[in-house]
Amino acid sequence: MLTLLECMKNNLPSNDGSKFKTTESHLDWEKVAFKDFSGEMCKMKWMEISNEVIDSTWGFVGAL
Repeated sequence: MLTLLECMKNNLPSNDGSKFKTTESHLDWEKVAFKDFSGEMCKMKWMEISNEVIDSTWGFVGAL
């Protein structure tokens, strides 16, 4: 997971003022790809991770 995040970070534009979802949609996932993981595999894993974070955040907010 750390390698995926590092590859994503390395492919983000510097000084990007866009919303995260906009920047995410413009990522060239083939440039994010590493080792045996294709761009599509990286994108799917990121979607899984980000959805878990969002679900956890809403659960936390709902508990307040």
